[in-house]
Amino acid sequence: MAAVNLALYSDQFVGCRDKQFDFARGTLLAKLHSIGKLDEVQLRAAHRVLADFERASGASGGVTMMWRDKIDASSAGSRSPRRAWTNTAHDRLTALVDGELTARERQLFVDVFVNDYFKRWSGERLAEMGFLLSGYAGKDQATSAGVSRVQALFDRVARYYGEV
Repeated sequence: MAAVNLALYSDQFVGCRDKQFDFARGTLLAKLHSIGKLDEVQLRAAHRVLADFERASGASGGVTMMWRDKIDASSAGSRSPRRAWTNTAHDRLTALVDGELTARERQLFVDVFVNDYFKRWSGERLAEMGFLLSGYAGKDQATSAGVSRVQALFDRVARYYGEV
């Protein structure tokens, strides 16, 4: 049994601080990257998500107009209704969030990428995540639990993007 345990844990975690991965200053991703709490695969997955957010945010990425009934009074007769379309990056993010992630992972994904990265969420994020998601009350334990939750989320995202 000890040999099986050794084989399972033979790959030791190696944090990556490579400068090719650059995140917005003051964000949770930048903090985790600077202290070496994410490995290269997790960082590549985070970059893929951010690139998809950037590509999906264009005019074709989200439909924002109101739909309502319209009576066509033109002499040309009735026309077909307008169709909205999305791009591949938007579809990939939708499939990830709606199809691959659990409800807790989905909330963590929104907190890490939307609330923190784009909206600049304030507060001690890692400790809050560890407390809310794992129930740890002490700041050090809650921070460690928060880091492990974020790492697990990025492992799931990396599998989705085929980074593993």
